[in-house]
Amino acid sequence: MSFPCAGDEAPAVCVIFNPSAGKSQARQRLEAIRAALDGRFELSPTEWPGHATRLAREAAERGFKTIVAAGGDGTVHEVANGILQSDRVGVCLGILPLGSANDYAFSLRQEQTERAETGGSTVRLVDIGRLRLDSEEPRYFVCCLGIGFSGSVTGESRTIPRLQGTLLYGMAAACAMWRHWQHLDLRLQLDGQPPTEQPTLMVSFMIGRREGGFMMAPDARLDDGDLRVIQAGRLSRWEVLRLLPRLVSAGPPTSHPKLSFARCRTATVTARQPLSVHVDGEILCRPEDRVFRLEVEILAARLPVQIIDPKLTTGGGGKRDEHGAPPSPTSPLPISRFRRLVIVVRADTADNESATASRDDRLPYSEPTGASWREKQETPRNQVLAPDPIVQIETGTGTVS
Repeated sequence: MSFPCAGDEAPAVCVIFNPSAGKSQARQRLEAIRAALDGRFELSPTEWPGHATRLAREAAERGFKTIVAAGGDGTVHEVANGILQSDRVGVCLGILPLGSANDYAFSLRQEQTERAETGGSTVRLVDIGRLRLDSEEPRYFVCCLGIGFSGSVTGESRTIPRLQGTLLYGMAAACAMWRHWQHLDLRLQLDGQPPTEQPTLMVSFMIGRREGGFMMAPDARLDDGDLRVIQAGRLSRWEVLRLLPRLVSAGPPTSHPKLSFARCRTATVTARQPLSVHVDGEILCRPEDRVFRLEVEILAARLPVQIIDPKLTTGGGGKRDEHGAPPSPTSPLPISRFRRLVIVVRADTADNESATASRDDRLPYSEPTGASWREKQETPRNQVLAPDPIVQIETGTGTVS
């Protein structure tokens, strides 16, 4: 259902709004959309997964020149796919970040700041990724494609309530390490060169700089015509835990012997085990879908993009979060802060690893929700689940476990 906002004239902008973005905060930010957009617009709220793609395609076919994705990375992903499926040239994707991670908005904001020194325009042509799974129709992505462990992390993030941003995906990574740990027998071919084969924990194809709140490709550019490829080999759980704090801000160490980095325009991934894949933070396939192969390519300068300035949502001033988005009118997290996040892993897994990872950052704290995270998840017969990691949070007054 779509409806115009203000006046009787035909709206110039279509806003596709995800009411469940940002752990259901986006509904409370409807007034922020009205404040951020100057003039008339048609508001189209989404009602089911994939609905934004259909709404965007229809809006483009109806003649809208600007279609705004008001939500998180998933909403941006769907709206971009709808615009590209319409085959209409010159339709601009507007982005008003209201989600949990806002990875694509983060990259746009950083590059916009860098371009300001050279007088860059606020509307720019950016690259788009296109992928195919076996014989299926192509699908597009704007920020990142993750295979293996990162796909499992995305799946785990869907089961964790209330948390957002880095804390959400850090917790999801800890859970995925003990529930979906697997090294794939993976074959990777870049730009038609001879393929390489090695045990692989994960592969990320990056257009933007972040994936799930983690800085994976700090040197990536949205318009340079290349995909950044980050491949993690046979890393142990302990090694991953040691890398996580660095990934929050600095990016993966290029000198790490089990990490490899490349740039390409086309790639083919084949594995002996079924793949877990996400695109722009949306689950594309799980192991039970039995997908073993995919092809990826970059489409240079394919889509006009503009980020809607979130400063307008606070009257031109006010505080903004690390993604450039305005604060929610009612925060879903308690106001208390903690000084250190300590993840303690119990050493009763098959490879007998144990670790403690800590990070001195001021992040919001939310009380653990315990077994409710998993109460809807079925456990196959005879499968013994690995224990959840123990999370300890040191606050200003003590330690919460």
